[in-house]
Amino acid sequence: MHLLSRAAQAILFGGVVLGAPAQAARQSPACAGLAQKAATFPADDVFQSNLLLFAAATAGCDDLIRGLLERGVALDARDRLGRTALALAAKAGRALAAELLIEKGAAIDARAISGATPLFFASEADHSSIAKYLIAHGADVNLAGSGGLTPLMAAAFNGNLELLDLLLAKGADPNALDASGKAAIVYAASRGFARVVARLIEAGVDVNRKYDHGLTALMWAAGYADGAGIDDIKQVLALLIARGAALEGRDDRGKSAIEIARDLGHSDIADFLSAQKPAR
Repeated sequence: MHLLSRAAQAILFGGVVLGAPAQAARQSPACAGLAQKAATFPADDVFQSNLLLFAAATAGCDDLIRGLLERGVALDARDRLGRTALALAAKAGRALAAELLIEKGAAIDARAISGATPLFFASEADHSSIAKYLIAHGADVNLAGSGGLTPLMAAAFNGNLELLDLLLAKGADPNALDASGKAAIVYAASRGFARVVARLIEAGVDVNRKYDHGLTALMWAAGYADGAGIDDIKQVLALLIARGAALEGRDDRGKSAIEIARDLGHSDIADFLSAQKPAR
């Protein structure tokens, strides 16, 4: 009976060991390996079954996910970081796996230990199609992940205007602050995403709002993030100034945006700011 059950498991999990060679050939090496592993332990081994579900979700092994769920594996089991299979599929960009898990009843807003939801994981990793699917199925757009970061902040950080628009349309708070006192506009401004900055201003963000240490979006752009393009940063700075950002504003150290740029060795940006005129 033991051997028969193992043979049945092999057939159930993709035919890797016995039968269905054509189906096995369509599997990725990772999924084929996981299917083989599924056939080697008893169906009542909850721990191993849960681990396989997490691995299958991460690798996008849809057939294996179906087989494990039919076997009775808990849909909302959690890994050591409190992440569900849906969260792992969203984080890894496995759209079909995420859709399958949702269809089977996975909790849309299940939160990991960090507080992150599947929507946050998808937004953080810039997996727009999964994020849209989660939103369409009722995901809460304001639940924050690690460090108080929201899906909107993640979209702003990635410069994903389409996702940002969708999140705002569904009620995402453009003025929410993370644990470090920063809002979505700060992330977009410091990375040179002018269209995202413009959209956040349209959504009601005050261009002269002071964040942690008295820094404004203009100051964050002047001290821009590594990897941001100089021309992109100039575009953001020009936009902020045109929308009323105060050139003479100072942080809690008494530094202006121009001084911040010079202190950081951003001479091109400091010169650019020095040449700007305040909006009338």
